Amino acid sequence: MDPRAADLLLTYDWPYDEPFLGLWAQALPTAGRSLFTVNPQSLADTFERLQWGDFTACAFLDRAADTDLAFALLEAWAAAHVPLLLNLAADRRRV
Repeated sequence: MDPRAADLLLTYDWPYDEPFLGLWAQALPTAGRSLFTVNPQSLADTFERLQWGDFTACAFLDRAADTDLAFALLEAWAAAHVPLLLNLAADRRRV
């Protein structure tokens, strides 16, 4: 695996998601995996780094694009570049 690849790239825009993120932050390192989270404050910088190839991700879990359109570009980037999308946009919107 590329050392610049996060095992899970997780976006969120709701502060009440933070306990959920805490569970991932505990579980993934225990399994030898890495987590990179993106919130509204880090979105622009993270998206720029992804576009420049500074890092990538193996899996993507989006909890923001359906409520914050600012995350739509990152969601589209993930659809084109991340091999495992854990909650497809079309399925989220249908549900």
